[in-house]
Amino acid sequence: MIRKVFLLLGGIFLGCFLLILCIGFFANPHHFSEKTIFLSASPDVVWSYLTDVQSLPKYRKEIKKVTIIAVSESEKIRYMQQTNHGVMILELKEEKPKNKLRIDSVKSNLPIHATWRYTLNPENKGTLLKVSQELESRSFWTNAILSFIGTDRMVEQLTKVIKKNLLQYENTLSDSEKK
Repeated sequence: MIRKVFLLLGGIFLGCFLLILCIGFFANPHHFSEKTIFLSASPDVVWSYLTDVQSLPKYRKEIKKVTIIAVSESEKIRYMQQTNHGVMILELKEEKPKNKLRIDSVKSNLPIHATWRYTLNPENKGTLLKVSQELESRSFWTNAILSFIGTDRMVEQLTKVIKKNLLQYENTLSDSEKK
């Protein structure tokens, strides 16, 4: 009887392992998610929050440290972000000042390449913020995990963090910075 239970559990475990193996091999390594939310803060405040990379550790618990590496005249900021999962060098580029922002992972010890895009539009004394995330898996296991759990949850979590922390961030700004 005990042997049958162990065989059954072993078969279930092996079946799950093979399912994840198949997902990792056959799933598309490119993942895309997008979400639009309304924020009661002005576009200027939202823009300031999104581009204030040095304050990220204060508002995002998974980010331990941010170091600015370079700032260029073409509105690019290159910075290193240390998280619980590894280190990424990111590049923040203003595609259209105070309207479109792009953040690319340039180098990482994580098995993934990521691009985040933020589009801000004024609406009803607030901001309509569209957040999109493109991920390219560079390992079989990462692809399996991303395919299995989906990336919509990651964007959902990111927008919740932005919404939650924006009010706290706005309270740190002076009145002239809020306009």
